Amino acid sequence: MKKNQLARGAIYLAGIVILAVGVTTNTFTGLGVSAIVSVPYSISVIWGIPLGVVTFCYYCACVALQALIGWRFSKPLILALQIPMALLTSSLIGWLSAALPFAPQTAAGRFALLALAILLTGVGGAMIVDMALVPNPADALADVIGKALGRGFGFGKNVLDALAVALTCTIGLVTLGRVVGVQIGTVCCAILIGRVIAVFNHFLHAHLRRLAGLSDAARPREEIESTEME
Repeated sequence: MKKNQLARGAIYLAGIVILAVGVTTNTFTGLGVSAIVSVPYSISVIWGIPLGVVTFCYYCACVALQALIGWRFSKPLILALQIPMALLTSSLIGWLSAALPFAPQTAAGRFALLALAILLTGVGGAMIVDMALVPNPADALADVIGKALGRGFGFGKNVLDALAVALTCTIGLVTLGRVVGVQIGTVCCAILIGRVIAVFNHFLHAHLRRLAGLSDAARPREEIESTEME
C-alpha cells in the first residue's frame, strides 16, 4: 500500500512538472498560447509581471470562483489544497520562464515547438487527472461550470476557454489596441490537447492506475468520456 501511494504521488508530481514545462514552452512559440493560459500570459506581457506570479493569482481566482458558483459541488478540503497545488505549478512556470528563454526564428521551428508544447501539456494534464488527487484549479473550475449548467466537464471547459479568450482579447484591445496571446496556436491547442489526453489514456491510463494501486472503477465514467471528447 505504501509503495502504491508513493507511486501515485510520484506520477502526480511528474504530471505537474510536465504540464508546467508544456505551458512554459507554449509561451515561447510566438504562435499564441492555450485559451486557459492566455489570460495570465497577456497580463504578464502587457504589464511586465512575471508569468509565475500572474498564473498563481489567476489560479487563486479560479478557486474563488469555484467556491462562489460551485459550493454545492466543491469539497472545502479540495478547494484548500488547490492553493498549494497552484503555488507549486505557478512557481515551476515562473522558474522555467526565466531559465529556458528561447524563441525559434523560423516558422518550422515555431510549429515544432508548438507541437512539443501540446504533447507535454496533454501528457502532464492526463497524468494529473488519472491520479485523482488535487485537480488543477482551472480544470476544477471548468468541471464546476459544467455541473452548474447541468452538463459535464467537457462542456464546462469549452465555456471556460471561450470566456478566457474573450477576456484576453478584451484586455489586449483596451490596453494596447491589439490582441496578445491568441493566435493560430490557441486554436491548435484547443483542438489537439484533448486528443493527446485521449491517446495517452487509451494506451497508459489503466497501466498507470494499476501502478498507483487504483482501479478504473475509481474514476467516474463521465470523467473518462468528457476528457476524451475535448
